Amino acid sequence: MNGSSDRDVPRVIASLDKRLSDALESSQDTRNRAEAGTVRAEELVQRLGLEPLSRDLPSPSHVSGGQPPPIRSWSELVSEADQNVGEEAVALADLLSTDSVAAVEQNLAGWEAEFSSLHELRTGDYVLACAAGALAGAADIFLVNVPQHSGLLGGPASEGGLLSNGAKLGIRKILPQSWIRKLEDRFPVSYDAATNSALEKAVPGLSPLSHRLHSLGHDPILGWLIGLRDLMLGEMTAVGKDGRLVIQKVAGWSPQDVGQHLFVSVAEAFGRVGGHMSSDVATPAGLSPPLWGLTQFFQSGDIHGRSIADVAGAMYREGYDFGHFVGSGIPVLLVEAVVRTGWVLRRLNDGAKFQESLPTASEPRLRTMLLLAHGVASGVNAGKITVTRNPLALNYPQWLACIRYLLPHLTWMTSGKHRARGAFIQGKLDERWSEINGGFETVWRERFPDSPIVVL
Repeated sequence: MNGSSDRDVPRVIASLDKRLSDALESSQDTRNRAEAGTVRAEELVQRLGLEPLSRDLPSPSHVSGGQPPPIRSWSELVSEADQNVGEEAVALADLLSTDSVAAVEQNLAGWEAEFSSLHELRTGDYVLACAAGALAGAADIFLVNVPQHSGLLGGPASEGGLLSNGAKLGIRKILPQSWIRKLEDRFPVSYDAATNSALEKAVPGLSPLSHRLHSLGHDPILGWLIGLRDLMLGEMTAVGKDGRLVIQKVAGWSPQDVGQHLFVSVAEAFGRVGGHMSSDVATPAGLSPPLWGLTQFFQSGDIHGRSIADVAGAMYREGYDFGHFVGSGIPVLLVEAVVRTGWVLRRLNDGAKFQESLPTASEPRLRTMLLLAHGVASGVNAGKITVTRNPLALNYPQWLACIRYLLPHLTWMTSGKHRARGAFIQGKLDERWSEINGGFETVWRERFPDSPIVVL
């Protein structure tokens, strides 16, 4: 059917249906005439006093051998359809009986219900997701709390939370001061200016306590790109507290002449970026949370009379650093562990194989559960911020996780679900076609055992 149009298919079916109907009608007439002739012959035999005739003839289903019917090309079938049914379009519904249409609609409704049951949450799914979200929310309130700080925006000081303090302490144990000094000496970078004194272009807000926030090369994510670029070019990329992006050459640093040794130079630069981050992460000021430096672009907003950029900078200086980010991420991991473990156990209990039970987030139903769980935890965190009226109560990793599942879920609801439903129903149709084709092959082998099977 290569090159056929959707308009040709029903026309060819209608043509073949007409041809079959004509053949059946002609066959029935022949059968009726044969039956009448047989009756007359039996009456004659009886009048002559002869032995009655036997009607035990072989069934057509047991007749084999002979030549198979000729297989015509699609273009020939289309030409025949032009002659038999004309060139006007034919609707598939016109080819089916009322009972056939009802059977098709019943099958489609059943497949739709089966598809929905695969992707819609069940009661147990809701319970598991909400319980995981509530558990993570409780851990955020009682164990993360806020970072240890001396008082943000005139508010009271805090000793911090168990997870926040524990994460920072753990990082400092892994990287003690003796190691930090060695790393600083071994992995200097061009984007580490702590003040504006050595820079041609001043970066507003740059200071020893905040330069890692403003210098994007220090960002735990962006640093692997921007820091690498700055190091290769001998530059510094920073965002001032006024929201301006400042890119400039740094005195004493020259662009690297990579030449034929590009791979080696890039690998060395990556190592230097990572080594420098390691030297900063365990210091009292620490590194900023991932992407936190981008908050300096947000000069609007009104949080206690200050912009988002001002508040984000103050939060970093008061201890909202990468260590606190790690501690805040533990409730997020708790959500993932509880929901995904529950998913595996439920799937195994339903009889699925272990390979089919793996908790991959590409599974829409699991992704919806994770979104619900992170949504509940984010809602608890929103309540925590509202009650405490303290921006440091923000669980940044939790909101990032919620957004991470929200975006693909929106894509699924707007277009992905429709495509998946079509693919599911097409799969069911393909299964039915395989059954029909299998039956056709069986009949062909019985009737024409010496001829190759024609593929439908």
